[in-house]
Parts: sequence; structure tokens; C-alpha cells
Amino acid sequence: MAGLDIIKLIKEEWEDILISENQYSADDKIDFNKINLYTEFQKLNQSLFSGDVPEVPMKWGTRKTALGNVRFKRDRRTKEVRNMVLWISTFFDVNYRQFLNVLAHEMIHVLLESTPHQPRNPHGYEFMEQAQRINGMGLGFNITKTNGEDIGISDHAKQRLSGKKFVVIILNFDGYDSIAVTSRQVYERDFESLVGIFERIVNNTNKYKRVEINIIESQNPELLKYPQQRNFSRSISHMPITEEFLEELLNDNIVGTVVIEKGKENVVSEEIQ
Repeated sequence: MAGLDIIKLIKEEWEDILISENQYSADDKIDFNKINLYTEFQKLNQSLFSGDVPEVPMKWGTRKTALGNVRFKRDRRTKEVRNMVLWISTFFDVNYRQFLNVLAHEMIHVLLESTPHQPRNPHGYEFMEQAQRINGMGLGFNITKTNGEDIGISDHAKQRLSGKKFVVIILNFDGYDSIAVTSRQVYERDFESLVGIFERIVNNTNKYKRVEINIIESQNPELLKYPQQRNFSRSISHMPITEEFLEELLNDNIVGTVVIEKGKENVVSEEIQ
């Protein structure tokens, strides 16, 4: 009797699942209200891990810095792991293929952290060994340490946060643009402190000769991707912005502009709408 090709059987099973009218196809966008985490977990556990991944509570989250994560507590003395929970974020507009990659990624963490000898590096040798094993099964998986794809915001997140207003701080340092995002409350409380920070930088150092600060009020859903700064009393966290997104924001509601130039008085303009 010829030996069974287990990989071939699993691949055929997955192809049947993906083309089923009652299931998602690989490129279908996920509806978070119509997909069962436990069902998907069981499918992957049997086909990828031979059922070895222990069942843990699974929850939908709203985290916007990671597609998924595993949280747990570890006893420092006994190394015992407790209260492990697997989270999948509903913030991102993922398709079924991306969802499966994220879930499998987090299941590797559950498997490794549940063993007596937990890995020192969460994405070290043990993790990559499991990832490469699954990627090599020919089932279409591409499990990586971090997501390298540009993934948009889900309709679920947009609906949840519809109507939310942001205050956007666009900073131009000698022709280089960057962005910071905050709330109206923080802006009104701390903006003078923020101006003071850049006055000191421009006038007391040689870092910048000119800083232009544009304040914009916007409901653009793309702003949900950015961390919201809680205060500007001592510093500001900002990041690069594309020319396309900058142009889009500058067509929104500009509240005011401050120009700080070395050796000159600040130029302040305000707009009322």
C-alpha cells in the first residue's frame, strides 16, 4: 500500500475550504462580525500544528500598532505562564490570507510560550523554525516576524470612530515635513509650550534655522493610524508624512500657523471658520 502524502492531503483540504461558497476566499476582506476566531483556530491547529497548540481565550481588540498579539503573565520564580490571551486587531482592513497569517503567527507564540523552556527571543530561532516549516508546506502561508504590507484601516474601525476630530500638527523643519496628532483639549492646553520648545531649538541651537507649524483640525480616517500625543509640555513625537497625505490635510480646516525663524519675531496667523 502506497504511503499517504500528508502535505498533499492538507493542501487539497485547504483548497476545498478556500473555494467553498460558505467560506472566505484568500483575497476576500474579513467581516469581523461574521468570522469565528475559535473555528479558524481549530482549522489551523489541526492542519498546521497537529493539534499541539493549547486552546487559550481569544478576543478581538482595537490595537492599531499590531495586527495581533499574545498577552500573558509569567511567574518569575516558577516561570509558569498564566492568563494567556490571543488578540486579533479589528483596526486593520485585512483579507482572509492576511488574517490566517496573523493568526498562525500568534499561534506559534502560544505554542512556544506554553512549553517548559520558553524562548528568550519571541521572534528568535524557535519562532522562525516554526514559521519556515509552515511557509514551506505549500499552503500559501507567509508568516514573518513583522508585517511588511501596507494595510489600510478597516470599515469596522472607521465606523467605531466616525465623527472623531483630530488636531494635526504639521511641522516643517527647513523644508522637511513631519506630522504629530493630538486632541483639541491637548492642543489648547499645551500649544504654547510646544511653540516654546521650537523657539529654544531655533534660537539657541544650530539644529534648525526655520520651523513652520501648521495646525489643522481634521476627521480624516487615515489619522487613526498615528499615535495620539497626550501632551506637549516637554517634547513632541512626530514622524514623516508623504507629500500626498500632506496636500490632503492642507485642504482641510487649517486653524492657524506659526513661523519661527532665528533672530526674528514669530509670525502667527489664525483662521476662523
